[in-house]
Amino acid sequence: GGETKAEVYRIAYDGTSPSSWTKLVDFDDIDSRVTTITNFCVWNGKVYFGSVPGQLWESSDGISFTKNSGVGDGFGTSTIAIASLAEFQGYLYASTTNKITGGQLWRTSDGLTWTNITADAFGKGAKVEELHNIRASFDRLWVTAYTNVEQALPSPIWYSVDGLSFVQSNSDGFGEPSNLGPNPVTIGFGNYQYHGGPNTV
Repeated sequence: GGETKAEVYRIAYDGTSPSSWTKLVDFDDIDSRVTTITNFCVWNGKVYFGSVPGQLWESSDGISFTKNSGVGDGFGTSTIAIASLAEFQGYLYASTTNKITGGQLWRTSDGLTWTNITADAFGKGAKVEELHNIRASFDRLWVTAYTNVEQALPSPIWYSVDGLSFVQSNSDGFGEPSNLGPNPVTIGFGNYQYHGGPNTV
């Protein structure tokens, strides 16, 4: 009881007044389990957002949102959040938080039927509790890892050229054991891929 419920607002891109923001979604009225909005993505004429718990919400008009039936509640797994969303080669990708099996990655070509790419953080298991940030750059799909500090796995980064087969891009934590923990991110710029993340020391 008393836990804050998530909300979604919007404003015209050229809006200048704080009063111009309009509340579109109040999960206190829709699904009181939804406490966090994690990530937005625009794909195939719809705007999507992920949530805690592991739900995906979508809208074609930007006003009325419905829960994606293919994702349901966490793809029917022990997923507790949709962590990140990205478009790559025409597909919509969703990464998850799953503290039991490890973070998962899914994709869809039609917004309804989802294919699992990894169910166990590319073999790292629960040591990678979340595939935190997925980002398309340089014709590759990049994935960063939210690692479980207690299990002491330094941060890995993966990439794929086809969105199906992923290889690890770095040595775990770049060879530094204290490069681990929550919320690492990555982005392409110029001719380089950048990565930023936590160091527990």
